Amino acid sequence: MSLVAAVVVVGVIGLAWTSIRADREADLARPVPTSSAANTGTGTGTVGGPSDGASPPPATGAPDATPAASAPGSPLDDWWRRVPPVAGRLIWIDRYAEGRVRIDRDGDRLVVHFEDLVLAAYDSEVRSARVVLSEGTVVGERRGYWSQEGRPYEVGAIPSGRRSLSIDVPSPSNVPDAVRSIVLLDADTGEVLGGAPLLPVGSRPAPE
Repeated sequence: MSLVAAVVVVGVIGLAWTSIRADREADLARPVPTSSAANTGTGTGTVGGPSDGASPPPATGAPDATPAASAPGSPLDDWWRRVPPVAGRLIWIDRYAEGRVRIDRDGDRLVVHFEDLVLAAYDSEVRSARVVLSEGTVVGERRGYWSQEGRPYEVGAIPSGRRSLSIDVPSPSNVPDAVRSIVLLDADTGEVLGGAPLLPVGSRPAPE
C-alpha cells in the first residue's frame, strides 16, 4: 500500500470515529420524558403541571388551619345540642314541688315539659313559679338540696294551678354548658320550691 492510500484510510477511520462519538454524546444529552397518564392525572404535560407560567406555583405554606364544624353529638357541641333529651322527678326543697319534667331538643330550640305538677308554699299561694336551668346539683328523696353552682338560666314561668304545660326555649345558645338540674322558684318571694336532677333518657319517655 502506498503512503497516500494509508493516509486516506486513516482519515476515513478518524472521521467515522468522530461521527460515532458525537452521536453517543447527543443521545446522552437528550432529555428523557418523565410524565405519564398515571402521574399527571390527565395523560399530558409533565410532573408538577405546565411550566409556561400560566398556572400558579404549588403552595408551599402551612395547611389551612380552619377547624371543621363539629358534627351533631360531638363532645365539642354545646350541652343543649349534645345531651337532651333529659328527664327527672321534682322533689321539694324549701317549699313544695312534685311532678315530672322532661327536656327535648327540637331543631334549634329546647322544649321543657311538665306533667302531674303540684306547687305549694307554707303560708301563701304560689301565683307563679320561675323555671331555671342550673349547673348545680339537686339531691335528696323526700326533701332535697340544691347546690346553686354557676349562674341559673331562666327559661320561663309556670302560672298558678297548671298541672301540665310545655315551655319553648327558642334561643338556647346561652344555656349553661353543664346543666345538671332544673329548679322552680316562687316568683314573688324567690324561695326555692323544688327541683329535679336531669338525667339522659335517650328516646324513651321519663319514668312514671
